[in-house]
Amino acid sequence: MSILYELKNIEHYYDEKKVLDIENLTLHKNQIIGFFGPNGSGKSTLFSLLSFICKPTTGEIFFEDLNKIDSEIKKSIVILPQNPYLLKRSVFENIAYGLKIRDENENLKEKVEEALALVGLDSDFSKRKWSQLSGGEAQRVALAARLILKPKVLILDEPTAGVDTNSAQLIKEA
Repeated sequence: MSILYELKNIEHYYDEKKVLDIENLTLHKNQIIGFFGPNGSGKSTLFSLLSFICKPTTGEIFFEDLNKIDSEIKKSIVILPQNPYLLKRSVFENIAYGLKIRDENENLKEKVEEALALVGLDSDFSKRKWSQLSGGEAQRVALAARLILKPKVLILDEPTAGVDTNSAQLIKEA
């Protein structure tokens, strides 16, 4: 099985406090992997490192056997944080935003509709304003905004926290 990530001798600190200590961790391609632990155990910090939002205090992270991480690799990794932020715009604009900043403007309407369908929302939903969304709907829109980018790696940080059972099931299916 091909290696996606390899972490070696990772330590990460906030101020003087060690929040992460990983001697060796290998993650393989084409898998769904879950990390479980109590609040404050370092899961979100690990996700920030895996998405190259920040660098570890010490140690090395290899992605597909590479130790040089360029902008193309970073674009192939997408994270949905615990509390996703939506732009104060329509659902369509929120979902299409990532493609627009990448200058991928072809067939936006169809791509947005496809992303909405993946999270169990119909195409008319794209006309709604961000302020009209329930918590579960906002989480699904945020997920659609990540899925539309067709990432190689999708990191979800507690994607079903604070949403109803039906929304949680739709998020898991997506």
